[in-house]
Amino acid sequence: MTTGSAFPGDPGQLLSILVAREHARADALIRKERRALDSLLAPDFIEVNSLGRFERNSVLDTLFPLLNLRIFTINDPHLQVMQDSETAVLTYRCFEELDIQDGRKIKDCSM
Repeated sequence: MTTGSAFPGDPGQLLSILVAREHARADALIRKERRALDSLLAPDFIEVNSLGRFERNSVLDTLFPLLNLRIFTINDPHLQVMQDSETAVLTYRCFEELDIQDGRKIKDCSM
C-alpha cells in the first residue's frame, strides 16, 4: 500500500501509519467500497492470504467481488526497516472471518 511519502525517519510513526492503512484497507473490504480500496492499493501491491497470492488487479477484479469480510483484527504488528531506509516491511498476526460468494466461510489466523 502507498504511504504517500518516503520513510519519515521515525519507525514508530511509520508503523502507526501502515497499521492505520491496513485497517483502512480492511474497512473498504468490509463496507464493499471498491473506489476506497482502489485508492489505497499501490500499483505493485501484492496480497498474500490463505486463498493464495494476488496482484493488485486480481484483488480488485477477482477477490473483491467474491469476498465478504466481516471481521479483521491486527495483533503484534512489527516493522522491519531495510538498510536503504526507504523500504520497510510490515508483518502482523491477524484474525479474519469472511464468506466467499460460493457459500464457504473462512476463519483465518495468519501471520
